[in-house]
Amino acid sequence: MIGAGGAWLIGVLVPALPARTAWDFVLLAELAAGLIGLAAGVLPAAALDPVAALHEE
Repeated sequence: MIGAGGAWLIGVLVPALPARTAWDFVLLAELAAGLIGLAAGVLPAAALDPVAALHEE
């Protein structure tokens, strides 16, 4: 939201500059970040024995 607000503000302050937010790219970036985060959390945990992992912590 900060980035979209910044692009809007730049578009208002400098009308000749075509600054707009492509919402389809924002959605794609959020989905990619979520999938990478899930993979980074699940894949290393899948290699551990749950009982041993809980015992260690």
